[in-house]
Amino acid sequence: MSFLSDGKKWFAVIALLLVVGATLSQFYGVRVVASLRGQEGYRCPIESPIQISVRNFTFSRIARLTVGLEGWRDSRSDNILDGRRYAFNVVVEPFRSRVACYHDKAFAVPEYKDKLSSTGRYLVDTAAVIDQVNQYRRLVEGVELVVLDYQPTFLDD
Repeated sequence: MSFLSDGKKWFAVIALLLVVGATLSQFYGVRVVASLRGQEGYRCPIESPIQISVRNFTFSRIARLTVGLEGWRDSRSDNILDGRRYAFNVVVEPFRSRVACYHDKAFAVPEYKDKLSSTGRYLVDTAAVIDQVNQYRRLVEGVELVVLDYQPTFLDD
């Protein structure tokens, strides 16, 4: 005597395949995330603080990606970024992730440069470095980067 009849076995198999298929479809595709200074152990420099991370969960290589991005301050949906479209031109292999950093005038901080003394040693102005970091913190405070859209270009292998 069988636990399930043949009809119920087929129904169970089909239901299981549908659940597995629906679950896998949630992971397949391209994912784009933008953040300030970076996540996942990689940090963008202050000069180029916008980090765009692309995860390619497909069987094709991505040649390039155009990302529509806005920066919102204090939960207001007014775009503070000078740019709106960013070209991610790093090839992303199947089932891999890549990161690129971008500059925008909204986060421009005067660049600090070490000075060379007459003895050939570099002089570091600690107060100027701290001031640069504080200016940057004020510029990024309360800012959320929002990926509005993206368009990948896949390589045909």
